[in-house]
Amino acid sequence: MHSGDGFGDGDNEAVEDAHDHCFPGWRTLPPITTVEYRWAVPRSRSRWAQLIARYPVGWIDQGAPVVAWSRHRREAHLPPHAGRPRYELRVTRPRSNRGRHPTDQGALF
Repeated sequence: MHSGDGFGDGDNEAVEDAHDHCFPGWRTLPPITTVEYRWAVPRSRSRWAQLIARYPVGWIDQGAPVVAWSRHRREAHLPPHAGRPRYELRVTRPRSNRGRHPTDQGALF
C-alpha cells in the first residue's frame, strides 16, 4: 500500500510498481516531449509507428504505456480512457544546459 502526505500522493508509485512488474524497463522507452504531441502522436500513423519502433517486440499488443515528459512536479499518470487505450506515464524532463554558457576558453575544446 502506498501512502503520501496529501490527496493523490502515492498514486504514481502504485502505477509505476504495476508497470515495473508488467513492462520492466518502461522508463527507458522514448518519451513524448511536448504537450501538443501527447494527442498528435497516437493519432498520426507515421508518428505512432516511429515512436513504437523503439519499443520491445510485443509490448504494444500487450498494452505498453506511452511515456511523456512531465509538465510540472508530481504530475499524475493518466489511466486509459476512451480517447487513449493505454496508460500515459509521466517522467521527469532531463535538465537543460541551454542557459549556461562556458566560463572559460577551455570549455570550448
